[in-house]
Amino acid sequence: MVAAAPAADPASSRHFRGAAAAVSASSVALIPPDDDGAALVELVGGAVTSVTTPEGEVFFHGRGDTTRVVVVREEPGPLAFDFRVADPSASLVATVLQVADGENRLRDPAAYGAELGR
Repeated sequence: MVAAAPAADPASSRHFRGAAAAVSASSVALIPPDDDGAALVELVGGAVTSVTTPEGEVFFHGRGDTTRVVVVREEPGPLAFDFRVADPSASLVATVLQVADGENRLRDPAAYGAELGR
């Protein structure tokens, strides 16, 4: 697993690189895990074809190699989602743009990172 940098420091983001024979499914989890209600995460570096979440609802919109994902939970808790990319060898960077607590109060996105995994 590779941790991408929080929104406040995109220059130090580390890339997630898949092998050519790898499965094209990956996951993102916000770190540190907390009792969050919603988040907006941007994935850059590959065309995302689908997004799902084990808890709550997920919405996404992609243009080219950039996709924005919104994850919303009914009950606050850790936020995570799974996604598929068209090219499993794509190099991806995830940036947390916004986070809200269970009462819809915005939190500081600079305090969060996004952990990418397969």
